[in-house]
Amino acid sequence: MTQIACHECDLLLNLPDIEEGQRAYCPRCNHMLCSHPHDGMQRSLAFAISALIFLGIANLYPFLGLKTHGLESVMTLIQTSIELYKGGSELLAVFVLVFIIIAPLLILLCIIWTIGNLVFTGKRAAGSYGLAHIISTVSPWGMAEIFLIGILVAMVKIASLATIVMDFSFWAYVGFTICFTLTMVNLDQHYYWDALEQARP
Repeated sequence: MTQIACHECDLLLNLPDIEEGQRAYCPRCNHMLCSHPHDGMQRSLAFAISALIFLGIANLYPFLGLKTHGLESVMTLIQTSIELYKGGSELLAVFVLVFIIIAPLLILLCIIWTIGNLVFTGKRAAGSYGLAHIISTVSPWGMAEIFLIGILVAMVKIASLATIVMDFSFWAYVGFTICFTLTMVNLDQHYYWDALEQARP
């Protein structure tokens, strides 16, 4: 059994072995400690691949367009950071680039490599432990959904000033955000680490 502390109340307890479809809860505060979703690894891999495809599409086409007084301005996803940098907000430009593109991309690549090997070969890929640490460390910084909510709020505020055109890339990023969220929801860290430890090198 693995000994862990509850993230909510810090109760130290032994994590029981759970079957597929089961969840383990803290006996003191009822916080969910871990879960073993049905086909969780396969689902996480499928959503990760889908999210990667959507992210690639989102960076290839125009993201948003603004039309006002006969003038039209079109911006790609990567240009959001570039325009912030040109406007003098260098630190914010770096944060946007890291949090909405680089961090999610890194997480997806690590998940696809490690879980892909587990699912298709039954073996632990080279460097899996290091990549699993990267997933655990970087995952709180993947803020695709926060960025999307911020965009929607900004669109509401400027809707009265200009006509907003949500281009193909915008909808691709929506698809990416949904798939990325589902990737992380289906990836239970405890079950993931156990699968890595039990797999053949």
